[in-house]
Amino acid sequence: MVFLLLSAHPNGTILRGFLSGSTTVLSNSEIFALYTGNTNIFSQFQCKAVPVNISYPLLVEWVKYDGNPIFYTPPGIGLKDHRDPSTVWKGPDGKHRMIMGSKQNKTGLVFVYHTDDFTNYKLLDEPLHSVPNTDMWECVDFYQVSLTNDSTLDMAAYGPDIKHVIKESWEGHCKDWYSIGTYDAINDKWTPDNPELDVGIGYRCDYGRFFASKSLYDPLKKRRVTWGYVAESDKHNQDLTRGRATIFNVGRTVVLDRKTGTHLLHWPIEEIESLRYNGQEFNEIELELGTIIPLDIGTPTQVQENYKCFYIFI
Repeated sequence: MVFLLLSAHPNGTILRGFLSGSTTVLSNSEIFALYTGNTNIFSQFQCKAVPVNISYPLLVEWVKYDGNPIFYTPPGIGLKDHRDPSTVWKGPDGKHRMIMGSKQNKTGLVFVYHTDDFTNYKLLDEPLHSVPNTDMWECVDFYQVSLTNDSTLDMAAYGPDIKHVIKESWEGHCKDWYSIGTYDAINDKWTPDNPELDVGIGYRCDYGRFFASKSLYDPLKKRRVTWGYVAESDKHNQDLTRGRATIFNVGRTVVLDRKTGTHLLHWPIEEIESLRYNGQEFNEIELELGTIIPLDIGTPTQVQENYKCFYIFI
């Protein structure tokens, strides 16, 4: 979790909260975060932050860049329709890129930016991809999946055995959609494998309560892990009483379903196995319809003492 000092902005702009962003770790171990801020009139702009102490392993304290905001909404785009910068990655041409979700009229799209110094960003003339009548694309995600195995790839990987996924969160619908296709890294263009299954009109990431998801690449275990917001069903005043609203689902790995080549497979990360302990197996029980069979698992007090309660949404 990242904590930013949320007082007045260095240039005097009054912020009215933050939207999402992403953290980037460069090859020289430099770390920075890009995020979307709101003014008091809900005009969105993009900002940068860096860790206070890069040697601290959890990086829990960050400070805003003195030159914020680093760039604004492009001309012709609504002031509230440009947000959620991605992780910066390096293409095969040596250029560093970053993407953001937006819309023009009712067309959802992904803008591409290039940067040389990770503070100044140049918007390309053409979007990475767009789909009419899909409205605002929030929390856009863009990553590779392997056609040959379940080992996940870093964003710098390219080649014939790779497909690229675009994931977007449809504002107002509270649903996440994805599509699988081919990325032309030289021209910064993405094409869906099947236009009928394009972003926002094809597959959803989850058919339950799952929205505004974001993934990261785990270089140690060579996997991609995704989290999303899980809306709770109670009322707004209960959110105020608790001091929070919504929760995160358990992290899930993402790989390509190589049997179909058209779907993604999400599976809970292996770490949740640590939540299960003192298990008992009953192997020689035959169950018939309506059967009630008592199991010797100790007294209720013993069961309660050996039980940890977690709310797991998968």
